[in-house]
Amino acid sequence: MPRRTLKELTAFQVDKLEKPGYHRVGGVSGLCLQVKATGSKSWVLRMTFGGKRRDLGLGSYPSVTLSMARERARMSLDRAWAGYDPVEERRALREISKPTVESVNAKTFKQCVLEFCQDKIMHQKNAHRARQQFENALEAYAFPILGELPVDKIELDHILQTLRPIWKEKPDTASRVRSRVERVLNWATVSGHRAGENPARWRGHLDQILAPPSKLRVQGHHPALPVNDMPDFMGSLKKRKVSNSALALEFLILTASRSGEVRNAEWSEIDFDQKVWNVPAGRTKTGKSHRVPLSKQALNVLAATPRLAGADRIWSGTSGKPMSDMTIAAIVKKMNAAEESAGGDGWKDAQSNRVATPHGFRSTFRDWAAEETEWPREMAEIALAHNMGSAVERAYRRTDMLERRRAMMQDWADFVHGTLTPAT
Repeated sequence: MPRRTLKELTAFQVDKLEKPGYHRVGGVSGLCLQVKATGSKSWVLRMTFGGKRRDLGLGSYPSVTLSMARERARMSLDRAWAGYDPVEERRALREISKPTVESVNAKTFKQCVLEFCQDKIMHQKNAHRARQQFENALEAYAFPILGELPVDKIELDHILQTLRPIWKEKPDTASRVRSRVERVLNWATVSGHRAGENPARWRGHLDQILAPPSKLRVQGHHPALPVNDMPDFMGSLKKRKVSNSALALEFLILTASRSGEVRNAEWSEIDFDQKVWNVPAGRTKTGKSHRVPLSKQALNVLAATPRLAGADRIWSGTSGKPMSDMTIAAIVKKMNAAEESAGGDGWKDAQSNRVATPHGFRSTFRDWAAEETEWPREMAEIALAHNMGSAVERAYRRTDMLERRRAMMQDWADFVHGTLTPAT
């Protein structure tokens, strides 16, 4: 009898686990949430290495979210597949981390990250968001190896253990992690917490070991769904069980907005009387506030979204944090897998044959406006919150054509929902 595939639990379902014991959460083989009799919860990866059972701790819950735990589990399994015992590596790191006479007063890498952010980032524009972005990547990918190490004990091998599991699969993310580790270690050196060369430096050092990220990136634009597939995709999305991530994805499509703008959207930004979403300047790529006219379908999405008491963010992830981009992207991937299992072609970019991404739906909207309608190019570009024309032209443009764009976005919503057919 074939083994039953374990259902992937959602972040909401994981938060409800209370019975003491090990609860498999799906998504990664062997990943469990351990609930103790005291009520404390932590992540454990149960695996086999060299014929022996291994239980690897991946951090406490909810400090380590479900998505972070799955990412750490994948990284550990990748290391095991490559022949490295993750448990023995962890023990070796603990030995290195034990304080010595020389390092008893040394700060850990995690402590240095916090102090670096306080010194260098908290004075920047949009400091809170910048700090969150800086720390999140390090927490997910660097802290499992470097977090508790005395900063003066960090060497090349620790850097490679951090970067190699993600260097080929996520070159952009890995490059950002390396750069941030380098900056923190530079800060620690100047601050007197360590000495010597920076093991995370690229030029003349890591570039002799790791392939340049530019050679590993998949070239081209974000995979986008063909225009004519859009109504069928939306029909399939509407058949799914209602969830915050599915509602956020639908709203993203209907407003042709960037993922970060949607994931951080707040109820206070919605003007229900004027039927407008006011995106503040701090969350736009152009650094300017952006008004989004809301179609009937977009307003229906908001009406279907539960409004939590005391919370202003519309779609939150676990522990009140913003929903991750991966959470929204996972909806499309699951829909693609289901479509292919049913014998369909899946939901993919026609040129690259890669699964469509949340950002790619902006390209689908742009193609629809250009190829299937008579709406002016300028209006579509404003809808996408792109800078149009020269600085002088932008200075003299006094209107964002809100009402005309309202009609365009209603046409787009009608088309997406299958009530307006493309021109032939």
